[in-house]
Amino acid sequence: MADRPAGAADGTSETWIFQAYVSLFVPTTVSGTTTFPPESSSPPGSSDVRVSDSLVNVNSAFVGGLSARHGRWGVYTDLIYMDVVGTRTGPGVVEIAGQPVDIQTTATARLGLRDSYGLVAGTYRLVTDPNGPLDLLFGGRWFDQHRTLDWQFSGNVVSVPPSMLSGSRSVSDSGWDAIAGVTGRFGPTGHGWFAPYYLDVGTGKSTLVWQVNAGVGYGWDWGELALGWRYMHYDNPRQSIESVGLNGPVIVILFRW
Repeated sequence: MADRPAGAADGTSETWIFQAYVSLFVPTTVSGTTTFPPESSSPPGSSDVRVSDSLVNVNSAFVGGLSARHGRWGVYTDLIYMDVVGTRTGPGVVEIAGQPVDIQTTATARLGLRDSYGLVAGTYRLVTDPNGPLDLLFGGRWFDQHRTLDWQFSGNVVSVPPSMLSGSRSVSDSGWDAIAGVTGRFGPTGHGWFAPYYLDVGTGKSTLVWQVNAGVGYGWDWGELALGWRYMHYDNPRQSIESVGLNGPVIVILFRW
């Protein structure tokens, strides 16, 4: 949301300008799917276990970053971290070998999610209009994703292989994606109302990753306070963590010096 590189109002200042921000990101929905393949310690006859990341209810996630600008050129960083757990009981919660279990079979699943995302990018101020600056952004985003799953079946378990009645597994994935994007605002830097926006898209270790956020805020000489909406999506069907989507409101406080 206020994810924009620092810069002077006209984008041409030859002095260094710095910004730091922290925010409260509250994803109202967590989407995605994770497949847990058998591990070396799994009982004979074990199969893949597949669950949705929507088992997890995220209360909040830390988001913060730093940026600096000298003239039209700058550098921008962004970090997201969250560590949450969710539990759900009912039919259809867990799939075995890609197939839902019998509707009369109840599963209790506990899914833990611990993710980190870090962006490092260079920026170039393409539009220097003080009431509508626009920056190009090129860089890379690192991701480190972890999932843990504990499950147990009850009820009519005839259709569930004995080796799969309960268990615990974990998967992880990490890597880098190249990122390109744009970021800017409608409104002045400094005193007054403004509307920030941000968009990036990339690929690399992931098949596709993209992020968008926008909102409204008010600025002072020392910084800004803004409220908006953020959505980030990772798509990687080649891996066990097949997809991740984080969607929700964000509140940002930014300091400038």
